[in-house]
Amino acid sequence: MERLENGEVSPYLTDELRPGDPLELRGPIGGWFVWHPGESDPVLLLGGGSGVVPLVWVDLLYTRRAPPGWEGPVGRLDAARLATLAWPPADRPACFVCGPTGFAEAVANLLVDQGYAPERIKTERFGPSGA
Repeated sequence: MERLENGEVSPYLTDELRPGDPLELRGPIGGWFVWHPGESDPVLLLGGGSGVVPLVWVDLLYTRRAPPGWEGPVGRLDAARLATLAWPPADRPACFVCGPTGFAEAVANLLVDQGYAPERIKTERFGPSGA
């Protein structure tokens, strides 16, 4: 477990939790998103942290450090990188963003700033607001 200073869960897991402490594990919380292959609208899925888990056909972007041998980009998702990965805003994709609150809010704002329709953006956040 890597402790992130401003993490939403890792400080508890690394600083408070002790061997033998009970944990309750549940499935995903919140809403969910399903795209059916017969639908014609494009779909843009963006996930961060454990939000990446349910996604398929993944393009990875490491924000802090990459594993040895990684030759792709390292850094936060920005407008330039989004433009290389995503459907263009004119295609009006259904956008689903899942991850820590800060990630979900930042990516949703980036999408709106780039011209994606706000009503086509759904976010699923975990953790306290503003964390």
